[in-house]
Amino acid sequence: MSVQQILRIDNFGALISFILLAFILPHYIAFIGLPKVILYGLAIYAFLLYLLGLYFLRSADLERLSSLLAIMIGNSIYCVLSLSVIYVYTATIKPLGLVYFIVEKIIVLAMVYLEWKVYKKTFHS
Repeated sequence: MSVQQILRIDNFGALISFILLAFILPHYIAFIGLPKVILYGLAIYAFLLYLLGLYFLRSADLERLSSLLAIMIGNSIYCVLSLSVIYVYTATIKPLGLVYFIVEKIIVLAMVYLEWKVYKKTFHS
């Protein structure tokens, strides 16, 4: 898998997260158990990662180390933020909200792992 391929997959995931967090989940707040402002905050972060991914996909030097590292770090920060939200809202988060965020974290961390493998293959082979 190339840097461009992994960035495209990651970018698609960031867009899906943004759409879910900004437009779909807020309509089901009673089943999620988190304030809308929290969902919107996470949505903004996901959208910023999406924009960053677009920038890197359009840049001339796609094989740069910094593009993949920035996305890996951004994804990791997103996971920490989301897990912090789960911790802070433990008393109010509903089972559906917990399942959503846990599944999302598994997917994002799997992407970070794949990005790490591509990074090692591309820049340390």
